[in-house]
Amino acid sequence: MRLSNKPTNCSASQTIKRVLAIKIIRTKGTKLAHDNNDLGHGHSTAAWSAVIVAILGVTLLTLGVCLPDSAITIVGTVVTVISFFVGPVLAKLGYGVAGKN
Repeated sequence: MRLSNKPTNCSASQTIKRVLAIKIIRTKGTKLAHDNNDLGHGHSTAAWSAVIVAILGVTLLTLGVCLPDSAITIVGTVVTVISFFVGPVLAKLGYGVAGKN
């Protein structure tokens, strides 16, 4: 296989095959995201709960800033800060990716 920048007399399909062959060689032995042993990327009750609480908190915070209401702003800030702890706490209770629930 030739790996130079000089133009060659090959078709587009041959060029694509060469590029794919190079990418396969470079990724050989590395773990890809779709491997069977992959634990996932936050596909758990703990992760989704943390995201939903964070979205709720940021929504309240945005409303509190747009409508000049300090009570809504403070509640939104508190809910957003609480969301940082929801995921890890639920994961320790067994609702994480590797959890029993």
